[in-house]
Amino acid sequence: MKSHCLIKPIIKFLTLSIISSFLLADVFMTELTDPQNSSDAGRYVELYNSGDSDVDLSTGWALQRWTNGNADPQSAEALTGTIAAGGFYIVCNDAAKYNATYGLTCDQDFGTGDAADSNGDDNIALLGVDGSVVDMFGVPGEDGSGTGHEFEDGRAERAADNTTASATWDASGWNIDNDSGGGDGNQYAPEGFDPAEWIGATSSGPECTANTDCSHLEDGCTYGVCLAEECVGEYAAAGTACDDENATTDNDVCDGAGICAGTEACADVDTDGVCDDVDDCVGAYDDCSVCNGDGTSCRVDVTFSVDMNIEGVSGDVKVRTSTIDGTYSPSDWFTMDDSDGDLVYTHTLSLKTGVEYGYNFNDSNDSGYESGDALTDCGGGNYGNDRYVTPGDSDITLDTVCWESCEECPDVILGCTDPDASNYDSSATEDDSSCTYPQPMQNLFFSEHAEGSSSNKYFEIYNPSDVDVNLNDYSFVNCSNGCDDWEYTNSFSDGAVIAAGDVYAVCHTNFAGDISLCNETRTLYHNGDDAQGLMYLPSTTLLDVYGEQGADPGSGWAVAGIANATKDHTLVRKSDIDSGTADWALSAGTNTDNSQWVVFDQNTWDYLGSHPHAFSYDCAGTINGDAVEDECGTCDSDASNDCVQDC
Repeated sequence: MKSHCLIKPIIKFLTLSIISSFLLADVFMTELTDPQNSSDAGRYVELYNSGDSDVDLSTGWALQRWTNGNADPQSAEALTGTIAAGGFYIVCNDAAKYNATYGLTCDQDFGTGDAADSNGDDNIALLGVDGSVVDMFGVPGEDGSGTGHEFEDGRAERAADNTTASATWDASGWNIDNDSGGGDGNQYAPEGFDPAEWIGATSSGPECTANTDCSHLEDGCTYGVCLAEECVGEYAAAGTACDDENATTDNDVCDGAGICAGTEACADVDTDGVCDDVDDCVGAYDDCSVCNGDGTSCRVDVTFSVDMNIEGVSGDVKVRTSTIDGTYSPSDWFTMDDSDGDLVYTHTLSLKTGVEYGYNFNDSNDSGYESGDALTDCGGGNYGNDRYVTPGDSDITLDTVCWESCEECPDVILGCTDPDASNYDSSATEDDSSCTYPQPMQNLFFSEHAEGSSSNKYFEIYNPSDVDVNLNDYSFVNCSNGCDDWEYTNSFSDGAVIAAGDVYAVCHTNFAGDISLCNETRTLYHNGDDAQGLMYLPSTTLLDVYGEQGADPGSGWAVAGIANATKDHTLVRKSDIDSGTADWALSAGTNTDNSQWVVFDQNTWDYLGSHPHAFSYDCAGTINGDAVEDECGTCDSDASNDCVQDC
């Protein structure tokens, strides 16, 4: 029983010690930041310990964020370091950017997307070791935009008289600058911010152990400058002369944050960090290392240009820079201009020389981003659609590129771009809605064929159907002399149509007959020994032939028993023929009775322009002749001869 009595006092003592230690260490948030130039400078949350004891934050302390107006917070992010009594603890979203901006090292890097990466309309809490809210900024569930807890493009600084942590948000305890007009408006880093400083801090920190060469800050000297034996004030502001009174002779370097630890007074902070008094700049260096510059001396104008003629446009065409020297750092989108209405859009950006920029085009209301698959020769980045430019020392205008192409757009050629259409045009770059598609095959056939003197050549096609036929789906094929396969496939004139029950005549350009009867003219090369066919292209069906493939027949083929009838003659299809045939022997026949053709003398053009025609043979075998048999059975066209004389 005695041992139990001893244990209880010990537990009570330890508990009181822990509580006492916690109460002595009052840690709270003193600055939340979202610089206007946060993409370059980064963001941070500043904590301050107003107590007399160091606090080990790794015992359960954490930061937590409620994004926008969300009632549920993100997962708490644990703190890992120690915050000294009277000292600060900086949590940043990018250690490299924080160091480059302020010349300091943040105590902990949360990275992007967490509690130290607020865009100014979020709510943030400091959680204690038991997970409860110790200090609260904002109202969970309420978007900060337009409220007293908005610090977008600016900062929230704890008021000087708000010196203790509070689990309840108190708007009067904070000074707010934002781009909505709060406080001093939007703020740029570094000049608008003061990491590791706070207007309400009362402690100057503990004394330093003697350190005569002042080569570093002593333990506990977390925010002051070690000169001789004590921490004196805060960091010297850039461009402010250092107090040379206590400096030693061991070091003449300014550390870039305004701390002079050398023998000379640092009249300014040079770009190389050396306290050499050569540069008398009193103020700040811009991004181009120019004293009090406006940041333009190392920048040039770069004009971007994209051609939307082939792609087409339904919304704003935009451009942005996406990466800087390979690091993803997207800028705002900038709407491009097409002032002359030619669908070539341009925009000019001011970019730093010698820096490689990735950039994107976007058609926000339709296609969105360009496809990286189409930019393999000039694109890169995560999605393959980052184009690249590295500006030089003078303004540049980039070559105009076609949307989703590494080259300029080809000339616009209107035509049918559908390969399945009868009038597909492989050279067309833009469809003009002229595409036509194959009709069912009709039984077209040769109704007349002529090889006259000189250039007096033609052939005629007849359409026996009751529908008009577009000849884009048909061709006439031929070969010269003899052949085993067709040597030439010839299209009819574009848009050629043969009306129902009508003919279509193709004549030599120099035809001496009535050229008005010809539907089209062209150079025709066929002679009496050249075979020709009429073909339906979609199925390559041969509808009719004139002559036949194989060996050269010599001067021509026989028709209706007439030798070389296809040479120096005009052939007209008989009226009782209503379809073509691929069998030339059947078509040619062996006499006037079984042949499908009537053979006329050369340069007979009486039947051109229409079909069919009625033919008859008189008793002398003459087509449409007037010889008749008399009463004695004699074929005689002389009506004056009587039967007695003939007999």
